[in-house]
Amino acid sequence: MIVNVFGEPGSIQPERKSTEAAAYDVTAYCPDAPIFLHPLQVTKVPTGLFFTLPKDSTMLVCSRSGLAAKGIQVINAPGIIDSDYRDEVCVLLAYIAPPDSAAVMINHGDRIAQLLFVPPMPHPTFVHVDDRDSLPTRETTRRGGFGSTGV
Repeated sequence: MIVNVFGEPGSIQPERKSTEAAAYDVTAYCPDAPIFLHPLQVTKVPTGLFFTLPKDSTMLVCSRSGLAAKGIQVINAPGIIDSDYRDEVCVLLAYIAPPDSAAVMINHGDRIAQLLFVPPMPHPTFVHVDDRDSLPTRETTRRGGFGSTGV
C-alpha cells in the first residue's frame, strides 16, 4: 500500500518504534509554542501532516498506551481518516484527570498518537434480517465482550 504524505517544515514523518509495531507514532506539530492539555478538556493538536491514502482505505488515529496510562487519550479513539480526506491530520486529545490537576505540556515533536492503516476491502452488502434469531450462526465460544477474553 502506498501512502503519500506531505509534511510542513519541521514536521516529523510517522515512524514505527519497533520492528513488529502495528502502528506508526505521530508527533505534535507546534514549532512556535507548546500546547497545554488541561484536565477534562479536549484539545486539537496538529501534526503538520497531510496524507493521500489508497482509495477505500482508512487510517485510524489511536491512543498511545503510555499516554493513556497517564490519562491522555485520543478522545474519539479511534479517529477515522477516510481516503478522500485531504486536510491536515490533527489529533483530538483529552486529559482525564481531576479538575485541579496541573496542565500537561505537549512540545513540538512529542509522540501523541499512533496511526494504524487499514487496507482496502470490498464494500459489504448489508442484508436486513427481521429479528436476532434470523442472524446466520457459526461456531464460536465468544460471548460477553468488554473483557471476556481477559483483562
